[in-house]
Amino acid sequence: MNIPFNGIPLTAIAVFLMVTGRSLVPKVGSTFLMGIVVALLRILSIGGVLLSPMIAILMEALLVELTMTVGGANQLASLIGGMLAEIWSFVHPFVIQPLLFGWQIVVIYQKTILAGSKMLGVDPANVILIILVIIVLHGVVGAIAGVVGWRFSLRAKRVLSR
Repeated sequence: MNIPFNGIPLTAIAVFLMVTGRSLVPKVGSTFLMGIVVALLRILSIGGVLLSPMIAILMEALLVELTMTVGGANQLASLIGGMLAEIWSFVHPFVIQPLLFGWQIVVIYQKTILAGSKMLGVDPANVILIILVIIVLHGVVGAIAGVVGWRFSLRAKRVLSR
């Protein structure tokens, strides 16, 4: 299908589902439990046990869970939780992969910076600008996914209450 099911789009879908699920089942821990189920289902996919994606899934669910537990199951918490989960999808490789794979992973980071500089049309020396733009992009997409998930859950509640 040539649909990129990784990074921004996959996390946006996950945020939408987590926020919608938390709104429909407003119990503390329900979002993190969804993350646990998805991480365990990840084992059944092609490639078997891949620790890094499983950690990413759990962290994204934990971020949404904490935000919606502390801030309440509302639109603002959904927006912030979505933003944090989406930003984590960018930050995750830089935090987890050196722990799992060692410092040779820096080559991948260099390729990310080069791809970002090419995409933005800026000199690769502007690493800070490239990283900030990518983080803001992730944050905006996550915020939108959180709000859309929240609004969808309100409509779903109205339909289910009929």
